[in-house]
Amino acid sequence: MTDAGSVRGPLGGWEQFVARGDELVRVEVSNTEIAVVVEAPKGEVLARTAIPYPTAGCGGYEILLSAKERYLAMFLYSGQSEVDYELFYFRPHCSIFPPSDMCSVRAPDPCSRPMNAGLP
Repeated sequence: MTDAGSVRGPLGGWEQFVARGDELVRVEVSNTEIAVVVEAPKGEVLARTAIPYPTAGCGGYEILLSAKERYLAMFLYSGQSEVDYELFYFRPHCSIFPPSDMCSVRAPDPCSRPMNAGLP
């Protein structure tokens, strides 16, 4: 991900990046949702997956792609000590993990998922 289209975030992740298939992966933020957008090299949208805008607001985000480009993780932070993590399938198409597959970290209590629990 050293392509000229890739942009590092302040925490070491990516604000946008170019995947192996030359797709540009970026995030769109609006007042109602935050979306992961996958674009073909010529700019056409191949996939768009959205989550509701966080109630704590969004101070920033970073996205990371797994080494085999199967999963994409998005780290959201409010700027006021609240964080959220969202996990997406990336290949064969971009879609969010069903809520039952992953523990949400939006709750005030820490996530109770065991540390050794692997991904499906």
